[in-house]
Amino acid sequence: MKTTLSKIVLLSLWAATTSLFADSHGDHDWKPLFNGKTLAGWGVVQGYANYYVEDGAILGRTAEGSPNTFLTTYEKYGDFELKFEVKVDEGLNSGVQIRSHSRDFGSRR
Repeated sequence: MKTTLSKIVLLSLWAATTSLFADSHGDHDWKPLFNGKTLAGWGVVQGYANYYVEDGAILGRTAEGSPNTFLTTYEKYGDFELKFEVKVDEGLNSGVQIRSHSRDFGSRR
């Protein structure tokens, strides 16, 4: 159940990042966060949940006993717009952090 919910949340986040950079004003150089193929430029922080790409979406699978696990970009971004939809089942612990800082971008396995 948690795996399915994680997939829904991550798929929604992927959809948000692709639509996030759709240039509606024609005067911006938008840069996508995710290439739809690999997790190049992304890293796992804190826990040891498994993140991977499937059918152009970022998916995550929870790991029993793992603390919260975060998937983060290595890049720093200035101004941005974030729009997304999320569908979750009751009891899911998930969220989006913006401008968070971490001491380590590597996985702690």
